[in-house]
Amino acid sequence: MREFETRSWKEDAMLSLDGPNGHVAYLGYLNLLLSLYRKVSPNPKFNEQNDKITNSLARRLNESPIKLIETYPKEIYPVDNSAAYGSIGLYDKVTGSNHHAALLS
Repeated sequence: MREFETRSWKEDAMLSLDGPNGHVAYLGYLNLLLSLYRKVSPNPKFNEQNDKITNSLARRLNESPIKLIETYPKEIYPVDNSAAYGSIGLYDKVTGSNHHAALLS
């Protein structure tokens, strides 16, 4: 999936977390898994990755005038954005963080 995403965007989602491009399908679903893992496991193995992806998704949602992020260039799919929203909400619940600005319209 990461390779398909990289070909679609012509950049690696994990290497462009500070950039403007959406990547919400890859990042949203991956982050949902990482947030779930964090909830059920005391192992901090993926915490740093979860932190970085969550902050990147929240920033992109905050910057979006329509509160949706592109799945692929010039393509927006609400179901992919739902995964991103869910991943951020779960992350906040598990960590006590507050990304409410990104989650509220």
